[in-house]
Amino acid sequence: KDIFAQAACPEFLLSSINFIFMYDFIFFVMYSHQIKKGSSQAFSRYNGSLMVIAALSVHCGFLYVLTERILRNLISFDSFKPGKVYIYCFVIILFIGTSSHYKRERTEKVLNRFSAVENPTSVNNWAKFLAIIFLPLIIGAVLSKK
Repeated sequence: KDIFAQAACPEFLLSSINFIFMYDFIFFVMYSHQIKKGSSQAFSRYNGSLMVIAALSVHCGFLYVLTERILRNLISFDSFKPGKVYIYCFVIILFIGTSSHYKRERTEKVLNRFSAVENPTSVNNWAKFLAIIFLPLIIGAVLSKK
């Protein structure tokens, strides 16, 4: 199998989520859902990009909490707490990056990669979609409790 066909098959996504294609999968599910609802392509790309930003933010927060939890006794993380200005700048950079990444050409590549194998409205795909976003959020919230 080639790498795109392998990344699109459900067994591969369930067994070990490939981080290269994970965000494309999130974009694919949201974009397809918006198109099915009758939204325009531009709005669907925008909405898919926002979900990718949300997932990236959750994953970065999870990595921060996990690192803080592991290294808590070695390093004081009080000086590393990001302020609101830094978080807003981070989100703006993420928005510009994902918006420029998911242009028409990239959207077509993502759709071609996943459309042949995946049904975006299946219960399995929505479960994967929600797990990719909410499992790190829940685990991070549990780990951040002192």
